[in-house]
Amino acid sequence: MSLLDLIRKPVLRTAATATPAIPAIPTAHADAHVARIASLAVANSAGASPINRATPAIQSQPSLALPNAYTDPATLIFAYAQRMAICSESGDVAEDQAQRIATEECGAELEDLITCQIAYWRHCIEALPEPTDRRLAAIKTTCLEGLAQRWVHDAARFGWDECAIFGLDAAAPTIHDRNGLLPGLAVSTFRRPVQVVEISPSSAVILTGTGSRLHHFNTGRAGPPIWAHPAFRRLH
Repeated sequence: MSLLDLIRKPVLRTAATATPAIPAIPTAHADAHVARIASLAVANSAGASPINRATPAIQSQPSLALPNAYTDPATLIFAYAQRMAICSESGDVAEDQAQRIATEECGAELEDLITCQIAYWRHCIEALPEPTDRRLAAIKTTCLEGLAQRWVHDAARFGWDECAIFGLDAAAPTIHDRNGLLPGLAVSTFRRPVQVVEISPSSAVILTGTGSRLHHFNTGRAGPPIWAHPAFRRLH
């Protein structure tokens, strides 16, 4: 059984003409999540629950120097899934109890961790300079617009990471074989609008301006996220 299988829900399907947007996260609300996550390293080093037998200690990840001290909660989201897997596979722990255990050990509910993940991604992208190559000019805008869509929240819950969503082929703009979902949409030649209308752990369904439905697969082979790509690095 996959770790992600334990937190998956049915495929999200949205109306192609009315994709609702997530309201902007109030700074004070987001900062409260950040403060809670920042304290997790201390909480996790203080002790272990009886089910810690198969889960390595949660390690804090190095992060970019971002406004409001946002840090990447990706490790905690994975740890949450891992704890759910251990509890569920033991056979004697109910799902709601497993969720309580995972929440206690990770310091936040899964939905809160995903909210922080999206806030972290947004700050990474907003801090980027505009690319010098005009062939990549639409990528930053497309990524920020994508973050306002509900499917991104579900993608994070399904296990799509920063590379799968924001990855850019290391040889871009010349080669696009390893583009993530949003950069792939930004540089596509499909008739606009081009939007994600379904998302699952393995793929996304894209609707083009001509009504065609295409699939983008989460293969795990995407390039680094755009904030780690040379085309977007600020020169010093």
